[in-house]
Amino acid sequence: MKKYHYVYRITNKITGKHYYGSRSSKRLPFEDLGHFYFSSYTNKYFKIDQKQNPTHYKYKVIKEFSTRKEANEFEILLHKKFDVKNHPKFTNKANQTSSKFDTTGKSFNTNKLTVLDIRDGKTKQVNKSEYHEYSYYVSLSKNKIAVLDTRDNLTKQISLHEYKSCDYYIAIASKKIAAIDTRDNNIKHISVEDYNKYDYYKTVSTGKVVVLDTRDNNIKHISVEDYNTNDYYKVLSSGQVSVIDIRDNTTKRVSVEDYKKYTYYKSIFSGKLSVIDTRDNQVKHISINEYKKFDYYVSTTSNTVAVLDIRDNTTKRVSVEDYNTYDYYVSLSSNTCLVLDTRDNTTKRVSVEDYNTYDYYVSMLSKKYNIYNSKGEVEYTIYGNFTKQCKALGLPSYGLKESYLNGGKALYMESKSNTERLKKQGYWKFRGWYALRIEK
Repeated sequence: MKKYHYVYRITNKITGKHYYGSRSSKRLPFEDLGHFYFSSYTNKYFKIDQKQNPTHYKYKVIKEFSTRKEANEFEILLHKKFDVKNHPKFTNKANQTSSKFDTTGKSFNTNKLTVLDIRDGKTKQVNKSEYHEYSYYVSLSKNKIAVLDTRDNLTKQISLHEYKSCDYYIAIASKKIAAIDTRDNNIKHISVEDYNKYDYYKTVSTGKVVVLDTRDNNIKHISVEDYNTNDYYKVLSSGQVSVIDIRDNTTKRVSVEDYKKYTYYKSIFSGKLSVIDTRDNQVKHISINEYKKFDYYVSTTSNTVAVLDIRDNTTKRVSVEDYNTYDYYVSLSSNTCLVLDTRDNTTKRVSVEDYNTYDYYVSMLSKKYNIYNSKGEVEYTIYGNFTKQCKALGLPSYGLKESYLNGGKALYMESKSNTERLKKQGYWKFRGWYALRIEK
């Protein structure tokens, strides 16, 4: 899937301070920034405040690039130009310098972390995003690792060599333990307290083996002794692959040859299935249970293509043969985006150029607001920039903004002393009106 690389600026409209950064995303920049991504700033409050007070912030995509390297280089130029780490008008705590950050004269790599992969006991270098996403990666510090010693239930710091040599040590990440929940056979990070309290949590260690239990077709971690004793456990070898058989929605292990031969076998990635979410046409990895539950997830295969059927304006997956045969199927390329046409309130896919040209096309990720008259009837529905659109409609933008921020408080109900001023401004007719943000 194509990645978009861009440099952005986030401005706090209350303080007037800016934050410059660079970003790589599978989403279009204008759909990503301020909707799913709120900067790489280490101050958690900065991100929380953006989510809680979206109207306090302004987002701008400065420039898009074809590679992440180009985006980084442009970010470096901006950081150097404004000296953002020392400038009072910038939130950045450091100046970007190539693949490192300069804060106090010391440099360090911020993109990679040294971790222990507790699935195979190997030390690896992974991206920060991978470390935060997967619970089986445990951070290492000076080749030491925090563990729980199950012999005496004490937390200890031991060498990596000791950890790999002894099965009674369990890796701890942020005071949590990687364990298998035998109720659903999923690997989870739980507290040491919960591990000691509940018997259904079993340790994940090098003394275990990953198998397929042919009795119920579930993947499990079991002891080597159990594997050698019971024939119904089949080791997950490199000559086989975990799949979901979409004919009956069951999980199976099949040969690589069969997987390639039969299209009704869909690959499972770490217990997940690769699908297209037809709501936003993003490729995602989801659990098998989610795939079975929701119809808007469509399994991906090499023999199908995601298209827009212009006869009814719906998103579908069709065979490559059908796509090449019928002109009414339009490929969902990276040059299109899913929008709401506010003229008739229908969902459409349009070119990015058209989206940027016509104001009546609104991103499906935009915020939605309803404005009600004093009788409680919806007068206007607004998407995106609330203040700008209120002004364009001749509405009291400040008052309505305060209304939705205060849960739909009615306008000017306590403004007897300001009656004349409001009448002069033409706002008194909006007395009793209110606004609400509509959650999607």
